[in-house]
Amino acid sequence: MVTLEITDFLFGLLSLITVIFAFLVGFKIIDKYLKVKKRNFLFIGLIWIGIYHPWWSSSLSFLLAIFFDTTLSLELYFIFALSLSPFFLVVWFLAFGDMVYPKYKKTLVVLIAVITGLYEIYLIYNVIFDVNVIGDFTATFDVHYNSISMIYLIFIVLILLITGILFSRESLKSDNPEIKLKGKFLLSAWVLWSIGAILDSAIPLFIITLLITRLILITSSILFYIGFLLPNFVKKRFNLS
Repeated sequence: MVTLEITDFLFGLLSLITVIFAFLVGFKIIDKYLKVKKRNFLFIGLIWIGIYHPWWSSSLSFLLAIFFDTTLSLELYFIFALSLSPFFLVVWFLAFGDMVYPKYKKTLVVLIAVITGLYEIYLIYNVIFDVNVIGDFTATFDVHYNSISMIYLIFIVLILLITGILFSRESLKSDNPEIKLKGKFLLSAWVLWSIGAILDSAIPLFIITLLITRLILITSSILFYIGFLLPNFVKKRFNLS
């Protein structure tokens, strides 16, 4: 039987809410792709869903605990949290290369595919033979990542922050006030996501810190939605329509 302390319940619930917001934003952007048939909308929608990939495990484990009185094994936890990172990062670099550095797109995609592919081999090997090399549970829905996995996750956060800033900078350089405003929202979203991701893994997660970190992550999704699609109510608020 799974017994949940209030911190466990809050951790799982906030993980689920955070992931739901990311999916809603991602699907909204993908819906735009279905209307205009520009593939970068598909890529961007997928990557915004994908950068919340590490929170999928705690969300799923929470749902299993609530409805089936069980949780994910450590092996499945790491599979759900990490195994799709090569796919999502390659998708991001395809979009990033198209929109920011088309000349270097192929090199960037190959480089990120090799780096993440090597970690994927490490992940699968250790899930099969010694999962504790990757990390271990610290709470019902939370884990501690050991050195190599932690370095890999920090690498992902830094890569996404740097490329996200470069991506946003292209809009900020525009003379078009609408595009420049989009850049400000996008930059805020990438920075907040990075701060939230770092805090989520670097500080003890009590009730207050949980609320703060997950609110930061949820806010980043909202800002990304505004920045990428710039809904009409935002245009009106800033006198752009």
